[in-house]
Amino acid sequence: MHVDAYRLGSHVEFDDLDLDSDLDTSVTVVEWGEGRAEGLSEEPLYVRIAPKDHGDVRQLTLDGSGDHWAAVIDALRGWS
Repeated sequence: MHVDAYRLGSHVEFDDLDLDSDLDTSVTVVEWGEGRAEGLSEEPLYVRIAPKDHGDVRQLTLDGSGDHWAAVIDALRGWS
């Protein structure tokens, strides 16, 4: 599931999507979800993509909570 949260006008519209009903069986990606999506999961993974220096280079930052995401992030360290 993919949601562009910035397109939603209110928390009510976000809640109406009922995103938490399928969390056990699917991956839910919420763009621009700060202030709206924090309650979807007890162990979310936050992915931030930001421009780095100039040109087409981007910096990817992963920030997860819980043992699962800590292990995933640890396994990915050193990739470039």
